[in-house]
Amino acid sequence: MWPASISGTHIFLLSLIVIIMIFLSSSQSNPLQILLKFKTNLSNSNTKIFTSWSEHNPVCNFIGIVCDHANNIKEINLSGQQLAGIVDFGLTCSLELLQKVSLGSNLLHGPISSNLSHCTSLRYLGLENNSFNGQFPWKSLVKLTSLTHLSLGDNLFDISPFPLEILNLWMLHTLCLTNCSIQGTIPEDINKLESLQRLELSDNFLLWEIQQGLRSSFIYKSSSFMIIVCLGFS
Repeated sequence: MWPASISGTHIFLLSLIVIIMIFLSSSQSNPLQILLKFKTNLSNSNTKIFTSWSEHNPVCNFIGIVCDHANNIKEINLSGQQLAGIVDFGLTCSLELLQKVSLGSNLLHGPISSNLSHCTSLRYLGLENNSFNGQFPWKSLVKLTSLTHLSLGDNLFDISPFPLEILNLWMLHTLCLTNCSIQGTIPEDINKLESLQRLELSDNFLLWEIQQGLRSSFIYKSSSFMIIVCLGFS
């Protein structure tokens, strides 16, 4: 029983709050609502792909969206589609089974929020050739341990040292950080990324000195078909 001190009005208000919270929780986890909000955020885009993004169309039929056999969204493939606007990674990463986000070569801008850390199932992240700026949330990569492809090249992020968080991404085979405002030296522990096949670091503010261990590792892996593309030291 409710305590006598709680009136019927209070009970009604509490019930209403609970209903609203349940509704909000449900809408945030609804793939259709998530993608329609994603579309709204990019409403200034000069593209026709969003004509298929309708509430009357199953999300798995949206152009650029790939689903698994259970109709869970696993990929957003929208690179080179003249998208313009700001990406809400808090919204995007609420798609819990999302494995691939490919948004490169668009007109996207603004900072990338630390909500990127919620994309814990992500294997492929392609944000290259956009106009993202501000401090990239390198710490958010700590939880993205399934990443095999990370491409952030040609974005005007704030200057930062080589992000040590990358050294924990054991599954990486592609790492493209060209023109990302990275300064200093490449840590020798990058040798531990044994799956790495492609590394691009040109047009940054890296120093020429390379530890002997790092140099030897590059030579050894090059003989095993590792591709090192233009480190571009200053």
